[in-house]
Amino acid sequence: QVMASKKYIKLVLLVFILLSSVAIYLVNADKNIIAKTDNYKIYLQEVSDYIRVSKMQYDALFGREEWNEISNTDRKKDKLISNVVDNILLTKIHTTSNERDNVAPSEDKIDKFIGTEDVKETKELLKKYEIPDNFFRTYIRDNINDSIYKERYMNKTNLSVQEIKNYYLKHKEKYSEKFENIKDTVRQDIKEEYYRKHEDALLKKERKKIYNEKYRLLYRIFK
Repeated sequence: QVMASKKYIKLVLLVFILLSSVAIYLVNADKNIIAKTDNYKIYLQEVSDYIRVSKMQYDALFGREEWNEISNTDRKKDKLISNVVDNILLTKIHTTSNERDNVAPSEDKIDKFIGTEDVKETKELLKKYEIPDNFFRTYIRDNINDSIYKERYMNKTNLSVQEIKNYYLKHKEKYSEKFENIKDTVRQDIKEEYYRKHEDALLKKERKKIYNEKYRLLYRIFK
């Protein structure tokens, strides 16, 4: 009976240790989450990597002064972080949809795309902006998933000639040519507008909880 009691005590202690470990893991995992919905979690590292990529792109296209201009106050930083969070959430939604419909990019497709890049130059850039090497592949996958999702949505958006003409007449100030000459351009403009509204609706559908107090942890990246 004493032996049985000792075994029971050991079992209780083991269960307690396991439960404590799980609790500690969950607390630590939550510390790394900057936003979540019922279906998705967005981690600080993801946001950090994408901010660094944005910084890299701004430097290449406009120069550091432009980046400093759009991020020189806490309010501007918060706005940029919120935009990145929304974009990451949309990419997760796109990826889920693509995977469900079996149209997500294969590893071979990602390899082929990476093969067209100057890998050495890319790695040097990633190192300069402190972006993890493995994020480059994630970034490529995300971009392909976004493109696939958008293309499929645009292809499914059918517009009548009358709808296109009505839009043209309503926004005539931005078109300098006759309708017949730019009908395809107007059609594309309408599809782009519909897609933006669709993306906004996707974001609203997700009940998003944002941990704004963690935004400050990302401020140093903007320097």
